[in-house]
Formats: sequence, structure tokens, C-alpha cells
Amino acid sequence: DIADLTETPKRDPAYRRPRNPDTGTPRLGAYLESVEGDALKALALGDGRGAMSVTGFAEGSVAKTHGLRESDILVAFNNQNFDSVQPRETLVAALAKVVRGEPYSLDLFRDGKAQTVQLTWPMTEADTKLKGMITEWLKTKDPATERQIVDAGEAAELRVGRLDPEAAKPL
Repeated sequence: DIADLTETPKRDPAYRRPRNPDTGTPRLGAYLESVEGDALKALALGDGRGAMSVTGFAEGSVAKTHGLRESDILVAFNNQNFDSVQPRETLVAALAKVVRGEPYSLDLFRDGKAQTVQLTWPMTEADTKLKGMITEWLKTKDPATERQIVDAGEAAELRVGRLDPEAAKPL
């Protein structure tokens, strides 16, 4: 239907993209497009490095609330460069390891200048409960609590590692 229109559709400035439901896994909340070809070469990132351009945001997203802008070019998350072939997959894998409530860096180009933005995902009620459980386990080393932490997944183990690197080794 759009292809058959006589005039180009105009963007509704009042339209806001819907807010994505919180699935528990941290999301950036930015709509991204891979930077390819000459545009990628012009960034001079080096072999094997990729980039993504921000084309929009989900309402209330972490990206939007931390000051990202449309046309920002993202090149690395938490010092992990994006792959040149599958930059989105690199970002998704890195986001899976995010511990809510802790800061992460996002390297980008804005108006041709390299910048770093700090992002922190807000803690959920479950995150607050888990952090309390970890804090208690670090004091008591209770095996039942340790099992609950391990069952909570990699993000929980990463949080233990940040709070006490020595305690995380047996997990």
C-alpha cells in the first residue's frame, strides 16, 4: 500500500515508539543499524571491528535516559569491540552479562568525535533481593545460599565477582 501512494508518507512528530516490556535481561532500548562499507571504513576502527548507528529509541530506554542520540555510532560496549560481521550479536552477548545497578561504558562517535557514555541499568526488585542474598552469603558462606546464587545465573556470579573476587572463584 505504501509503495502505491502518490506522496511520500510524512513522519508523525507526536508518535512515540512503545516501551518494550522488561524481560529481566538488560536491553539498550535503541534501534540500531549496522554501519557497513565505506561508512565503516571511514571510521578507521581497524580490521574486524564493527559499528552500529542509532536510528531511534524505545520510550524510557536506558539508551535514551543516559543521553544517547539518533545518529550516534556505537563501536564498543564495556571495552569490548563490536564484530565487523555481526556487531549486534556482540552487543547482545555483552548485555547478557550486565549486572543491574553497576556502570558500563559505551564507546561511540558523535558528530565525528569519539566519546564514552556511562550506562547503568536500574535494579529490579529481584536484583535487590539477589544482591542481599549475595551480601549475606559473602558473610556466612552458607551452601544453600550459594546454590541459589549459582542457580540465578551468570549475572549473579558476576556480581559476586565484583563484590569479592576471591569468593567468586569456587562458584
